[in-house]
Amino acid sequence: MNPILKLTIILWVLYFVGIAVRVLGRAGFAIRNPINPIGSRWQFVKKNYDTILVRTLITSCGFHYWLGHPTAVSDMLAFIHSPLSFNIPVTGGTAPMIGYLSDQLLDSGVARIAHIPQLAWLTWLLRGQIPSFPSITPTEKE
Repeated sequence: MNPILKLTIILWVLYFVGIAVRVLGRAGFAIRNPINPIGSRWQFVKKNYDTILVRTLITSCGFHYWLGHPTAVSDMLAFIHSPLSFNIPVTGGTAPMIGYLSDQLLDSGVARIAHIPQLAWLTWLLRGQIPSFPSITPTEKE
């Protein structure tokens, strides 16, 4: 097997491990909450598999771009005329962190778009397009 292909596969697996850790963390918060009906982490994943898949697809586009362009962060900072230079190396240690943080950033980005007046049109445009995990509702646990 081509060593570059092997390394790429390993990086993708590690990226998905980072996303899995984030999802399991969310599931852990859900099952510990006394007013949430989710009884186990596996129930959380089964109930939200479609949301997890769509969010993973969205964040995977950024990861794929980063694999081919490791200087992407510095390029974006240069585009906005920032004096900072920040490169994230493509390694087995950074791939899971990118997986975890990309899902975290997607969560915070979707939550904050509605509160920025200049980006209010995105709320209308993206309405229902980027799924979020369900909010907690007061019901009995199963």
